[in-house]
Amino acid sequence: IPPSATLPRTSGDAASDLKIEDVSGFTAADLGIAGEFEADSVTGKNVYRISTIGDVINLINFAQGNNSLVEASVSSDGNGLTIRALEPGDSVTVTAGDSGSTTARDLGLLNAAFSDGAPFVSTDLIAGLNTVLLRSLNGGKGVEVGSVTLTDRAGATTTIDFGGAQTLGDVIDLINANSATGFVASVNQAGNGIALADESGGTGSLSVVDVVGPLAADLGIEVPADPANPFVGNVINGGNAQLQYVAEQSLLSKLNNGQGVRTGQFRIIDSTGATFAVTVDTNLKTVGEVIDRINGATPDTIVARINDTGDGILVTDTSGGVKNLTIEDVQGSGVSADLQLAGSVSAGQDFIDGTFEFRIEIDGDDTLKDIAAKINEAGGGFSASILNHGGTIKPVSLSLSSNVSGNRFRLLHAVETG
Repeated sequence: IPPSATLPRTSGDAASDLKIEDVSGFTAADLGIAGEFEADSVTGKNVYRISTIGDVINLINFAQGNNSLVEASVSSDGNGLTIRALEPGDSVTVTAGDSGSTTARDLGLLNAAFSDGAPFVSTDLIAGLNTVLLRSLNGGKGVEVGSVTLTDRAGATTTIDFGGAQTLGDVIDLINANSATGFVASVNQAGNGIALADESGGTGSLSVVDVVGPLAADLGIEVPADPANPFVGNVINGGNAQLQYVAEQSLLSKLNNGQGVRTGQFRIIDSTGATFAVTVDTNLKTVGEVIDRINGATPDTIVARINDTGDGILVTDTSGGVKNLTIEDVQGSGVSADLQLAGSVSAGQDFIDGTFEFRIEIDGDDTLKDIAAKINEAGGGFSASILNHGGTIKPVSLSLSSNVSGNRFRLLHAVETG
């Protein structure tokens, strides 16, 4: 697809402006040719679709004006990009593109500075086997690396520099490679974060304290040294590290256990009662394009973005009215329901969070049957059942299973108390 298309005037009436507008949908707007123009032609915006690292490399190497000045390639370890200057004496700096663009940061190239003979290697773009990138945790905000001091119950202390860590596996390996204390790190039992066990056999007070950067705090394993209120137990469970799995680049076709998102229209009714229609058609391929469509169809008082937990779209209403922000499908399209956005805000809230995570509240008097019913009513692609093993000790148990096959759709569960 060419980067842009030029549409010439074909009418002989030079006195009239060239006017292009959408009859239905947003095709002209998406192509950048909607509007009224005095010129004889209009040039649309770039319509490249970049879906692979190979596409990125080709885009850099064959970019207009590059002329073999800069060359991009896959890094030697296969985990990122290498970019080099080809002309002797040339110095190159990578900066962000248009306002709000995160492409350079996402590619690990933001603020890269290099010259001929000294290529720049990006941060890892893939994590490798059985681990995840630190930058993908905390809903996509990432984990800031630094140094941490650990003191086990036997009183042994060590400070570990995590400055070179890029994955959760790197953090675990650095802790386990340090034999100065009795700490052993692993992925927690729920599979959604890190656990730190003290196997020193001591009876004193342990602590895990950030020295440079908030790495321990970001991973949920920070335990301040407090003799008056010592940590109870030998295992620190960092809890849910909140791996981001919905981003602007996420394909709509992959959502809802691979069933995708239907096309059609939904309406947003803000707190003043104003209504705005949003159309999701076959031209939209990613979550980011849906976000752009919502923001383009609504005033500045309504903002759509990826939520803080990195698992859906957040729609916020700051129009200041007294009604509840509501999102509903038009003629049963099912679009907003597929995006987990259908519904109204709770009292005192000004946002709808389209998280794809399901949170189930369990009351103290709930039976296993009650819990199973709540899980099944959530409709999250998983099911619960009660199993009677027939034994004399704990004969009944709760069984959870995924309704979608394959490791990609493995069931991940976490328990939160409070």
